[in-house]
Amino acid sequence: MEATDRAHTVLLDPFWVSRRADPYPVKPAAPGVWQPTPPDYAPAAQYGNRLAKPFLLRTQSQFRLGPPPALDSPRYAADLAEVRAYGAVDSTVRSARQAETATFWLGSSLTLYTEPLRVALSRSDQGIAGQARLVALFHVALVDTQIATSDSKYAHERWRPVTAIRTGGIDTDPDWTPLHTTPAHPDYPSGHNTYAGAAQTVLSALAGPRTAPCPRCKTCPGSS
Repeated sequence: MEATDRAHTVLLDPFWVSRRADPYPVKPAAPGVWQPTPPDYAPAAQYGNRLAKPFLLRTQSQFRLGPPPALDSPRYAADLAEVRAYGAVDSTVRSARQAETATFWLGSSLTLYTEPLRVALSRSDQGIAGQARLVALFHVALVDTQIATSDSKYAHERWRPVTAIRTGGIDTDPDWTPLHTTPAHPDYPSGHNTYAGAAQTVLSALAGPRTAPCPRCKTCPGSS
């Protein structure tokens, strides 16, 4: 599809790619501050996204979120305890269904939300022009969301649970290991949540509120 090809061309534009690769200067280790995570301790990813020029946002920081819960707050302690219990590779409380759900969300955000877009396009009666408009607005929203999300992530630089549990001040466990390898960028906010909100808003506005589950997604629970 020409519109989809054009969207991919935009995402692979040399300026966009160069921004994504900009290096991030890791701060000295301190409570709450993001550090590279095991097992590879890879350099921070997506830092350059916050420096890219948005399509529609006035600035990259237009929708910068407030700070995450304070490290000494009850909310933070509760969230960390939940991740410790349910997110461990050897968790004794996580159900099989919860493990399948975690594996599903391990997929790339763009890949996960492109499949519902394809379903919406297959059902569309808007013609080529209407389909091209849907593809364009979908990707414009997702790219700007990625920029805004990276802006908030690197503005707050919140450490990942594996760092908090292994080195933090709450029931430190240096051997704790998550079910899946931790992505190489700060924890807050969740990119999957922000991308889901953007994708849902565009698809609901232009294609209706319901889209069938993705039939070919390899990470879906029950898929081979």
